[in-house]
Amino acid sequence: LHLQALRERRTIADLVTAIGARRVLEIGTAIGYSGLWIARALPADGMLFTIEKNPERAATAKANFARAGVGDRVSVLVGDAALKVAKVSGPFDLIFQDGHK
Repeated sequence: LHLQALRERRTIADLVTAIGARRVLEIGTAIGYSGLWIARALPADGMLFTIEKNPERAATAKANFARAGVGDRVSVLVGDAALKVAKVSGPFDLIFQDGHK
């Protein structure tokens, strides 16, 4: 993993902690790497909602979240974020846009 990418993930985790985020929306899950940093930074009753367009990547992300022990804090939604975001009820303390712009 590129050192800059690692720093960025630590920064997002630090931000989650610093603002005391409890509910986070991530757009663009991929295999769950950024989401894992976010979920680990959430309090035990926190929740990450993450949207991934590709079903195979979403399945990989779900497995990675479960394997890391944070599966209970993450809801992976599969589909186009432009359509799915309206179905996720806020408010959110943080929205992380990590998908293709």
